[in-house]
Amino acid sequence: MTKDLDGTPEHEGTFEECRYDECDGDGDACADHGLGSEFAEERPDGTPCEPGCECCRADGGCGECAGDHVCDVDDSYGTCTSCEDQFAGDDAAVGQCLANAGGGFEHEGTHYDNSCSLGDDCTPGWNTMQCLDETLMYGNGCESCDDCETFNLTAATGGRYTCDADTNTYYYEEDLG
Repeated sequence: MTKDLDGTPEHEGTFEECRYDECDGDGDACADHGLGSEFAEERPDGTPCEPGCECCRADGGCGECAGDHVCDVDDSYGTCTSCEDQFAGDDAAVGQCLANAGGGFEHEGTHYDNSCSLGDDCTPGWNTMQCLDETLMYGNGCESCDDCETFNLTAATGGRYTCDADTNTYYYEEDLG
């Protein structure tokens, strides 16, 4: 990985920045996650969403949890649980959750994700990224409520894309030659 003169990688970003194709930077984070107009960063009366929830409805049901939380949906009501609470006592699972909740992951046969799939209304155009050691896995053209098939973006780009699972950061190297 080449670094600029100040020691920082040339290009970097975090997985939480924007995984949805229609992210347009209009300041509506909930729409950028593919959620409908009933979701906002706070309730209509101005009270905040529950801790760990980034986009909630008026009734408090969550549609998108923070990147260090997973969502549990019961009867179309999403609730966010921190990785530390969800996997208390299992440091490896907590680490896996912290590194992969944004893109979803499997643990002991159960799928965990920070997005709350509320029913059958899948959002098309979903992208996913997952860091496996320094290998960046990427999938696109998926629906938000389906498992997304990924491919090795690091290998496909000749090593230009890499990642750091510990910091949940990906890198793009322009100067490989």
